[in-house]
Amino acid sequence: MLFAVIWLSITILVSGGFLMTIITGGKIEGNMPEWMLIPFFSIFYAVGIGMFYAGLREKFMRHRVIVGDGKVTLTKQMFGKEKAKSVSTSMLISVSQKEFYQQNNQPIYGIEIKGADGKLRFGSKLSEDEKAWLVADIERTIEAGKSTGDFSTPVRHEDGVGTIKPTQPQPVFSIPIPGPGKSAVFGSLIFATMGIVFFCVGLFVMEGSSTADRNGDSGNNHQIGIIFSLFDNGFRLIWLLMSGLFTVIGISISIYTFQRIRKDLRIEGNSSEIAIRSYRRGLVFDVKSFPRSQVTDIRASQSGSSNGRPMKRVELIVGDRAEKIANWMNGDDADILVTDVRNALGIRH
Repeated sequence: MLFAVIWLSITILVSGGFLMTIITGGKIEGNMPEWMLIPFFSIFYAVGIGMFYAGLREKFMRHRVIVGDGKVTLTKQMFGKEKAKSVSTSMLISVSQKEFYQQNNQPIYGIEIKGADGKLRFGSKLSEDEKAWLVADIERTIEAGKSTGDFSTPVRHEDGVGTIKPTQPQPVFSIPIPGPGKSAVFGSLIFATMGIVFFCVGLFVMEGSSTADRNGDSGNNHQIGIIFSLFDNGFRLIWLLMSGLFTVIGISISIYTFQRIRKDLRIEGNSSEIAIRSYRRGLVFDVKSFPRSQVTDIRASQSGSSNGRPMKRVELIVGDRAEKIANWMNGDDADILVTDVRNALGIRH
């Protein structure tokens, strides 16, 4: 999505310059007819919009696999719209990982549930461990449903033998959410400083032409001269846009990280509700609460890596939505947090 925004911003700037030139009666240099600009820029807009849509799907689309009533159903939800597709368990052929596409000459696998009446494909962005676990869990759930003849409720098994009962939930608990360490603050400051340095280099060190080089420009032609001066400094403009963007991101991350280490963030529960509370100097600074009956799980999924260590996103599952707890948490800390919260909620894992 970030790359798409940058791509579209540059495309809008350049195409807007040509459009303004045509509207103001200016002349476009070269022998290319003006109508050719439409299909030319359409390609760039199509690529940018396509990348942005792919980013939206990656970030906001939610998938749910439901095993019940003699079928496996895959639902896709995005911005309130839902699409569902099902295959019959009686006609099921396989549940396995299949190669979906290749990236950097490496195969990317996803999960395929194949039946005689169709197939469901999803999960290419999951980690390898998550894919393996999900394939095994779906297979166990389907087999358990076939043996009992009951698909109305989820069935959890351990090593394929026996049904696991949930642990005893804790009526009251308070679990701290690990925050970023001082190294994260240091890293974000370095990122912001590098962005500022590169922006200053583009602003004060790089040379380029100016409107003063275009003698005799006045009125509309002067405005056109300003636009063309930007085009003459295309590399400098892109440099400033990119370094400016990194500067803003670095400063924002630094401010967020500094504020986060000053807070004591906790997941707390009682008999009626589960809350995410933020404390500062012993006082409640912010709170989000949910009915305990709607909180069904907490999950951690890999969102990247830092210095060779996995970093994870942690989400609390509340009804049909996922409530974000952290986007970038140390993988070990995230796993411990998930285990502690599941034990407190009485969820077996």
